[in-house]
Amino acid sequence: LSHEQTLIRTLDKYEKIRANTLQPVQYISGEKVRFLGEELHLFVEAAPVEGVDKIGQFLFLRVRDTEDFKRKERVMKKWLSGMQVEVFLTICKEIYPLFKPYGVKYPLIKIRSMKSRWGSCQPQKGIITLNSNMITAPREAIEYVVLHEFAHFIHPNHSKDFYGLVEALMPDWKQRKAMLQGIEL
Repeated sequence: LSHEQTLIRTLDKYEKIRANTLQPVQYISGEKVRFLGEELHLFVEAAPVEGVDKIGQFLFLRVRDTEDFKRKERVMKKWLSGMQVEVFLTICKEIYPLFKPYGVKYPLIKIRSMKSRWGSCQPQKGIITLNSNMITAPREAIEYVVLHEFAHFIHPNHSKDFYGLVEALMPDWKQRKAMLQGIEL
């Protein structure tokens, strides 16, 4: 590769990362919020009953006081937390039947913010922990992470056998993993 091609490739890589990096949320109408791989348009509106609704490409944040940043943040975080539980547990229940024939018991699923990984598995304790920030990733990528963690109950390492199992159960795992590139942990 020429120096110019290398430079262009590097700039493209950083532009992709920048585009996928969430700016600090201000909770103002017109802002974009990433959810399940989509960029949703946020609308903040005053309402007596607080909550969040996703309708198509729009996210409606209803709060009593539209100027109260902490209140908007609290309502949005509560909604996101509920969505993480709903989406992640649904995916875990969909993936689990692939592992039941191997004698894998359904694990305890934990969700928390993690700085350096999308998920982790403690096979000896029967625990899978998923990164709460993964809610911004496409569903297909979340399915890959969940399958990857479940596979550790059979192969508690990243051996050839581990990746052979992942490949057998999800032939497109590499494309799904690539969807996580550039998304902020």
